[in-house]
Amino acid sequence: MMGSGSSAHPKEVLFGASSRLPNLAPCVHIAGNERFIKKALALQAEKGPVFDITCDCEDGASVDEDPLKHITMIAEYVAGPKNTFGRVGVRIHELDNPIWRDELKLLMRIAGRRVAYVVVP
Repeated sequence: MMGSGSSAHPKEVLFGASSRLPNLAPCVHIAGNERFIKKALALQAEKGPVFDITCDCEDGASVDEDPLKHITMIAEYVAGPKNTFGRVGVRIHELDNPIWRDELKLLMRIAGRRVAYVVVP
């Protein structure tokens, strides 16, 4: 219920009457390391935008790798020309891990609007 006593559909309140919800692929390919990200992007380019790709910051980095180096690599792929359909999202670290803010800032600075979605575990 709206404050004035009238009711509105949640779509109108949350997204505006003229906004459309985004189309979501029925399948998501999760890739964490660079080899799998490249392979997923090549497969998506071949098959078309029939699946989304989620680049995983949390489980994809090597134990000895700087996590910000890993997110930089991911952000460059998201921003780059191999993201043919703009259907690449990113899974950041959980919110109780102090690095999530730095990941998100770096991701947005490098890839910005090219990020299709952000997954928060």
